[in-house]
Amino acid sequence: MLHAGGEHLDLGGEWSLRSILIWALSMLLAFVSASGRSEAQVAAGVLQVHVTDPSGAFIPLAIVTITSSNGEAKNATTDIEGKARVNSLSPGSYIVRVVSPGFAQFQSAPVTVIAGRAETLNVRLQIQREADKITVTDEAHVSIDPVQNAAGRCGGLGQ
Repeated sequence: MLHAGGEHLDLGGEWSLRSILIWALSMLLAFVSASGRSEAQVAAGVLQVHVTDPSGAFIPLAIVTITSSNGEAKNATTDIEGKARVNSLSPGSYIVRVVSPGFAQFQSAPVTVIAGRAETLNVRLQIQREADKITVTDEAHVSIDPVQNAAGRCGGLGQ
């Protein structure tokens, strides 16, 4: 019994018990569904890659490719601080490749990603030296006839 302004207000014992049970069940359902969502969020891992040159300077706009053991690949591009981040990775082993103009391509050993954790891979790219390219062809024709070959004339020696 509740007293409201001097009057007796009877809500009934069954109704209040039922209200409490309904409230408790709805709270339990809300908790169970929220915990299911958080487990789904934690089921993935994150891989952060920091890319620098031999002096330690950041390399922006490097292309980072992360490939899982089943061949699924995800790409990211480094920001101005040489950082790239790939979210929502399934737990497992990944190979990381990094390419950037003027630098040798990098390929990592397998990197293990663990659910709910952020792994960091520091990559130091080496400067790629441009190779000189010389092409040799057999298109030049050399004549053995001294009349045709200007180099065969000695211009006044012994004539």
